[in-house]
Amino acid sequence: MTDTTIDTQYATGRSRHDIERALVTAGLELANLQPTDLAPLEDFHTMGRIATSQLAELLGITSHDHVLDAGSGIGGTSRFLANRCGCRVTAVDFTEEYCETARWLDRLGWTIGSPCSRPTSPNCRSPTPLLTWYSASMFR
Repeated sequence: MTDTTIDTQYATGRSRHDIERALVTAGLELANLQPTDLAPLEDFHTMGRIATSQLAELLGITSHDHVLDAGSGIGGTSRFLANRCGCRVTAVDFTEEYCETARWLDRLGWTIGSPCSRPTSPNCRSPTPLLTWYSASMFR
């Protein structure tokens, strides 16, 4: 599968716009968002934030861990793990639209530890993570 095929399947051209509209419609001010304000919009996997929270707890992720979030989408899991566990997170995704949206969300006040990058990007160089997170499955 090529990057073009992945972008065609997942990119809508509206991720940031739709998220921004949903936040404003919910009565939230973009300049005053809290990490929990994004929770309903960020976890695109089965059981959403509940599963992410439980899996992070089961693994005992701490500030000493470095997590690779492979297939990070708009960075929800990455932001959650960085904020909740204090760990370093490297987020990568093949869909450039998701990476752009993740970078925009990070500018609203949070960081995911390193920029969301396409795996072929020069930004993807970092020390080897101790934990890989992919589609709510973790490997140590």
